[in-house]
Amino acid sequence: MTFAAIIPALNEAQTIGSVVAALRGAHELSEIIVIDDGSTDDTAQAAAASGVRVIRLPQNIGKGAAMRLGTKQTKADVVIFIDADLVGIHKGHITALTKPFDQNRELGMVIGLRDRYNGITKILKHFFPFFVLSGERAIQRDLFLSCSKDTADFGIEVRMNAYCATHHIPVEYVHLAGLDQIIKEKKYGLWLGFYARVRMICQIVHVCILMLLNK
Repeated sequence: MTFAAIIPALNEAQTIGSVVAALRGAHELSEIIVIDDGSTDDTAQAAAASGVRVIRLPQNIGKGAAMRLGTKQTKADVVIFIDADLVGIHKGHITALTKPFDQNRELGMVIGLRDRYNGITKILKHFFPFFVLSGERAIQRDLFLSCSKDTADFGIEVRMNAYCATHHIPVEYVHLAGLDQIIKEKKYGLWLGFYARVRMICQIVHVCILMLLNK
C-alpha cells in the first residue's frame, strides 16, 4: 500500500519545519503535502524550505476542509493526517501508524494515541469511540473522502470515528510514545488561546449532537 502525509496548518511557523523534517525521514511515505490554511505568518515559507509540496490557501477554510482538499491532491492508498504543532514527532511514529495496514489490508483506520491523554483515551475507545479526537491518524483515502463530505472543521475526527463505527469498519489504536502538542494557550496567549479552545470544543460538540441525531 502507498502512504501520503497530509498536514493542515494555520500559523504554525514555529513547529512546521521540525514536523516536516521528521516525516521526511519516514521511508513509508510516498509524498508529504502541507495545506497552509490561510496563515498570516511564515508557515508556508517554513514548510517549503523543508522541501515538501505546499498548497497555500488565500483564506482559512477550516481544518476538515483543508484535510479533504489535501487528500484530493494525492492518489496514495492511505492518507496520514499529522497536526502541524507537534513536539517530539519522529519517523517511528509514522511506522506505528502504517504498520497495521501492512498486516491487515481490510483495516479502515489507525488512530495514534499521545502520552498526555493515553489513559483516558483507552477508556474512551472502548465505551465512547466517537470521542477519541487524536489528530494523528491514518485512514484509507477513499474511506476518508466518503466520510468527510460534511467537513465539520474541528469535528472532523468525530465524523471519521462515527462513520467507521456505524459502518463496522475495522479501526486500530497505536501508542505514539513521546509525542506531544503545543497547547493553544501557549501558542496564542491566555485569552486568545482560551477563545480558540472554546471555539474548537463548540464545533466538536455540534458534530457530536448531529451524530446522535443521525445527521
